[in-house]
Amino acid sequence: MSEEEGDFHNLIDSAYRVILEPSGYDNMMELWDSFVSSSLDEGRQDILQMHFTRAEQMLEAMSAVDNRTRPLKTLLNGFVGPSLVFNQSFKITMANDAAKSILGQEIANLPLNTDLLQSDVLEKIEAWCSGRSGQTGSVFFARHAFAAPSDSANYIIVTRLLLPQLDVSQNSAGPQAHFLLTSGGIHFDKRTTEALKTAFSLSDAEVAIVEGLATGKSPNEVAEDRGASINTIRTQVRSALQKFEAKNIAELVGQVTGFVANFNASTSIARHFENAAPPSHLFREGEIILPSGRRMSYVDQGSINGAPVIFLHGMTFGRKLTLDATEAATIKGWRIIAPSRPGFGETDMRPPESPDALLDGVSRDVVRLMDHLGIQKALVAGHLSGSCYATRLALRAPQRVSGVILISHIPIWKSEYVEELPIRQRIVAQTSIKTPPLFRFICQSGAAMIRSGLGNRFLDALVRSIPADKRAVQLPQTRDLLLEGLQHTVAQGVEGFCRDAPYTVQDWSEDLKKLNHPVTVLHGSQDHVNPLARIEAHMHLFQDATLDVVDDAGQFLIWSHWPRFFSALNELEKRAA
Repeated sequence: MSEEEGDFHNLIDSAYRVILEPSGYDNMMELWDSFVSSSLDEGRQDILQMHFTRAEQMLEAMSAVDNRTRPLKTLLNGFVGPSLVFNQSFKITMANDAAKSILGQEIANLPLNTDLLQSDVLEKIEAWCSGRSGQTGSVFFARHAFAAPSDSANYIIVTRLLLPQLDVSQNSAGPQAHFLLTSGGIHFDKRTTEALKTAFSLSDAEVAIVEGLATGKSPNEVAEDRGASINTIRTQVRSALQKFEAKNIAELVGQVTGFVANFNASTSIARHFENAAPPSHLFREGEIILPSGRRMSYVDQGSINGAPVIFLHGMTFGRKLTLDATEAATIKGWRIIAPSRPGFGETDMRPPESPDALLDGVSRDVVRLMDHLGIQKALVAGHLSGSCYATRLALRAPQRVSGVILISHIPIWKSEYVEELPIRQRIVAQTSIKTPPLFRFICQSGAAMIRSGLGNRFLDALVRSIPADKRAVQLPQTRDLLLEGLQHTVAQGVEGFCRDAPYTVQDWSEDLKKLNHPVTVLHGSQDHVNPLARIEAHMHLFQDATLDVVDDAGQFLIWSHWPRFFSALNELEKRAA
């Protein structure tokens, strides 16, 4: 077997391997590069199409499971302490970051083991899950359960899950049972004490006593701490037992610790989501139902009363500004409204249609969003491939657009450009152009890598040969926002991305020539995907345009050099007046 034949078989193997090991995507792309860069004969393309299609179907099935379990993953990440889901074989199926920090990132099918939990606790969990435990009820509770002491987690709670969608095996006997293990800290603060008092109508003395008992103290130790007689403490304990409807102190302590554990877990999750969300006066999410019945989601950033800007996102990195940029927009009086295009985020797909029909259809959708928000006229910004849509919106609804700003891209294309692209972008573009039937699987396998929690690796591969963008992704706020943007791209699968990709390698020069709005092209001097020299060579296509060059910036200037975005908006607004 020749080396080339061996690589061909390795490529097929890697396509199947990436289904269960998304981290193998980079290796698959390296193998694929050697074939897509040269001429792939028809026989090999047919063989690859057969295997890629089969692997794609398997990935889509995995993706469907991922979509159904995403809320549970979100819940897991709300817990501060290690938390996870395991099946009846005691194999872990998903875990939060705190658990992964102990067990490692590759947790799929890892046994629940003594790296995480003490051996006696593990035995008790196994007995409870199989129904052999003396601990009754729908919840298993244990304190001091972890193999290594943890300040944030000194108890665990295990509950059964009725979630058949977690089972991805073809099990004819039905889906396996699953269990949710969460953890947190038993600690009492002002909020916990008030919640306990209110829930069980406790006096100040009674709540102090039950808290003391819950932390492991005896009635005599509680009496000593409070400077009270043991008889007084016993009287107050009897009162507390009645209010908790508990038979003895052990049952009382179990109820108190269970209540506090759940209260602390709930407040931990609430804080997680509060901390993740920007303040409402800076950032608002919404959606509208279009006349066709489709849903269109959007984010509304900056000043609610500011000058409106419609921001049309690119294919990969989402629609949001950094928190610093959003705060600046509020101060400067800008309102940045960013709809998700069809197939991205939570916006429903449009029916299959030609490229021109899609661009026109999205333009109509955006106008309906403007009507919904009461916006008569706005500046329109298009980032990367969003520039195609921004240009078309200005042409189809000229009376609703006062000016156009194209960021890091103008929609021009010549076939020789593909060889000038950075490595990863070149592979994707060549696949789209030369082997369209194989393109969808390449996109699906990349999406699987993103969904599996390897977005950082995916992002780093994209910018590896682009110094300006490598610097940009290290900036505070920027990397997290770009990773969120990747999730926005694959939220519904890859249909939106696959439909957009051919348009980025199609020339839309005629649209540019027809624009009679004032146009600003905001472009980085170190953009390796759309080199500045190429942009400069095509500025003559516009009737009224200025080129604003941002030194040392690449594709990500909207996040890395956001003050220049607002400066460009100010200048464009003046020209449009």
